[in-house]
Amino acid sequence: MNICICALALAVASSTPSVDVHPERQAMIEEIQNTPGVLWKATPHPRFASEAPGASKALCGVKGDQKMAVSDMVQRGEIVETSVDEQMEIPASFDSAENWPQCAKIIGDIRDQSNCGCCWAFAGAEAASDRMCISTNASTMIPLSAQDVCFNGGGFLSQGCNGGQITSPWSYMKKGGLFGGKGAVSGGQYQGSGPFGKGLCSDFSFPHCHHHGPQGNDPYPAEGQPGCPHQTSPPKYSKCDADAQPPHNDFQADKYSYRGNTVTASGVSGIQQAIMSGGPMEVAFTVYSDFENYASGIYHHVSGEPVGGHAVKVVGWGVENGVSYWKIANSWNPYWGEKGYFRIKFGEGGIDDQAVASDPTAKWSRAGDSLAPSVDVHPERQAMIEEIQNTPGVLWKATPHPRFASEAPGASKALCGVKGDQKMAVSDMVQQGEIVEISVDEQMEIPASFDSAENWPQCAKIIGDIRDQSNCGCCWAFAGAEAASDRVCISTNASTMIPLSAQDVCFNGGGFLSQGCNGGQITSPWSYMKKGGLFGGKGAVSGGQYQGLGPFGKGLCSDFSFPHCHHHGPHGNDPYPAEGQPGCPHQRSPPKYSKCDADAQPPHNDFQADKYSYRGNTVTARGVSGIQQAIMAGGPMEVAFTVYSDFENYASGIYHHVSGEPVGGHAVKVVGWGVENGVSYWKIANSWNPYWGEKGYFRIKFGEGGIDDRAVASDPEAKWSRAGDAIGTLVV
Repeated sequence: MNICICALALAVASSTPSVDVHPERQAMIEEIQNTPGVLWKATPHPRFASEAPGASKALCGVKGDQKMAVSDMVQRGEIVETSVDEQMEIPASFDSAENWPQCAKIIGDIRDQSNCGCCWAFAGAEAASDRMCISTNASTMIPLSAQDVCFNGGGFLSQGCNGGQITSPWSYMKKGGLFGGKGAVSGGQYQGSGPFGKGLCSDFSFPHCHHHGPQGNDPYPAEGQPGCPHQTSPPKYSKCDADAQPPHNDFQADKYSYRGNTVTASGVSGIQQAIMSGGPMEVAFTVYSDFENYASGIYHHVSGEPVGGHAVKVVGWGVENGVSYWKIANSWNPYWGEKGYFRIKFGEGGIDDQAVASDPTAKWSRAGDSLAPSVDVHPERQAMIEEIQNTPGVLWKATPHPRFASEAPGASKALCGVKGDQKMAVSDMVQQGEIVEISVDEQMEIPASFDSAENWPQCAKIIGDIRDQSNCGCCWAFAGAEAASDRVCISTNASTMIPLSAQDVCFNGGGFLSQGCNGGQITSPWSYMKKGGLFGGKGAVSGGQYQGLGPFGKGLCSDFSFPHCHHHGPHGNDPYPAEGQPGCPHQRSPPKYSKCDADAQPPHNDFQADKYSYRGNTVTARGVSGIQQAIMAGGPMEVAFTVYSDFENYASGIYHHVSGEPVGGHAVKVVGWGVENGVSYWKIANSWNPYWGEKGYFRIKFGEGGIDDRAVASDPEAKWSRAGDAIGTLVV
């Protein structure tokens, strides 16, 4: 198969003005539309409409025969061919983002190669980013730079926008290339416009374009038009972007590479097994001129001659009406095709001839991590850490870190925002009839392990949304807003998956004992969402993370207004500033809010109309069995526990108090439980960003610090509604 890389450019939508269609193209489209059994939709579009079929030829850029190139590297021992397990059961459908929900954000990052023929680099950088995330269980979720791979990662046959081979990205990331050292730096989309935002080392430098097919509401210019000129490869790069932030602002230190094999798989079963083992892979296929008209469906060649080839990322497969297909992530922005994806019939255009990726067991590392400067550790903290490390039977890892290393134990006191005795506060509200206590069913069988995101996969995205309370003591509001968001989703079977605003709850939802950054009680968020508070009407508006950086993006009513910080534990590749440092000052509660953010979009741009509230009981559970049953019935709950100063050194494992004095109370969201080496623990979602602890979570031993004294949430039977819905229906 003569494969070359295409940067096709098709774009049309119902809102797109009509254009003259070349008679040969019109004839081709009519032929496709009139051919029995065609599984996909063909439509003319501005990019190619006025040209004869084959207009994408100049954009096809892969050099040489990819099947032969891979085979040659197998013969030289540079790539290892995976074997097929004939006994392995392969499901009829598989989606990498669903199989590894902790990495769904990066797997679903649809990029845009602009008007440049470097899809060979994009497909490799994307698949490598996914595999690095999967192999590290999401502890390293960093998009690798297609800019670096495209313009530094080539050899004699991989030359930037002029095309390349599907083997080149992997060689570059493993051992380096002619124009750059081993590994790829971090980097996302043009001007930080993708889901990972700004601050990475080397974002793609060419603007978004619309490509190769009807583009829906695509706001980008067409290839070759003003704003999207045909691109030539720029000079080689050796510096990070001017707006790169630590630790991603040092080009050499930010190189991510892997030790281990580069692998290839071929054939349907071989590629399926390889994806199931380690994640998405890079493939290439022959593009025919009819593909220029692809809009949706399962593509297969119907009409036209070969134009070239295209490198893409295969993420899974499925079956529709008896036809098996690959699900492919393209690099032509999310407005193209099926939200950035296309489906293609097994075997079509040589799509399953060869797939390339890093081995699932490959070990990824960042060059600068081994060179990280040491920090001065306060002698009392150092003594505490050594005591923990030397104490027999400790179940967790203790490590000094920049946030607290130079301070004595207890430095987190101002961040532990739970005020008063929560056990008594809940009991008082039970006595007043404002909260209902759940009874324990002694006959109910409780599993040894349970995870809310796994039990309700339709709500995994929102359950796994790890937020960041910044340098503000409003953990009480975050835990409540997060657990309520989860319960809304679960109770509506995901018809309402909307993050509720911690901003609104924190700064409007308090009472005499719940005062924004100065702390609060775990009952206050639920009272506010059910019946209102001193400073705001009933319910919480929608709202996500700072500047829309979380998985739900921008456009909600009231995102959190304080910047991300790194917190209370080793931060891995955490790009955020430390608390108390420039970029993350200690926060005070701002004025009360009554308006949505300036960038809020309908229907979330009216503060009073966007209030989500519930009718029904607020419930509480206590004790291990009681909380377990309550979670199984309705989802995550808000709890609080006593933080001891040794918790400031938590890195991973099952936390239990070993050393130090009480610091204060902290509110968190409990999502499940489990058992490890005979020790039962709660799985807790913290609000200190996903770089903290175990990807934003920590595990804590049953009973530790009063963690299972009381849990609060809305009743599973509670009815959630949005104020602006005139007929009381729920908003999707």
